[in-house]
Amino acid sequence: MSFDVAGSSSRTPHATERSDDEFTTAAYPHQPAPDGVYPQLDAEPEPRTTYRSRRRARKRKWLGWAAILLSAIAAGLVVAIYAIAPANAQLAPAAALLTTALLWTAVAVSGLAAVTGTVSVIAGWSRVAGAVGIVLGLITNPFVLFTLVSGASSLTPY
Repeated sequence: MSFDVAGSSSRTPHATERSDDEFTTAAYPHQPAPDGVYPQLDAEPEPRTTYRSRRRARKRKWLGWAAILLSAIAAGLVVAIYAIAPANAQLAPAAALLTTALLWTAVAVSGLAAVTGTVSVIAGWSRVAGAVGIVLGLITNPFVLFTLVSGASSLTPY
């Protein structure tokens, strides 16, 4: 493929022209190939990159229920404290030691119930059970329970 430049009949390519064997689609992607076919349109389409939707993480349904269970254990420890303390008034040192140990264990367990319920609510793992665990964990704390009971006893008319 050549043009006559200034009346010459040479078959050498002009400086701005390429011969058919020098044609590359990389250099001229918008021009058709020598056979008139657009190679980028006839080629297999590139595979589309598809992303799978994130699989939903399996929610831990047991965490909120664990908060409720821990608050129930703390309630049992508080009941044990009130059951042991007055019954063994004669054994003051041993009863005091036992009730003190039960008291701090109940405080730790009720605090753990409140923290577990908070994590459950924030993370979205059985939020209702976690909220119930928070409330019960705070109520079964011996110091909070003592404050509530003494405040309620001051409301009586007698």
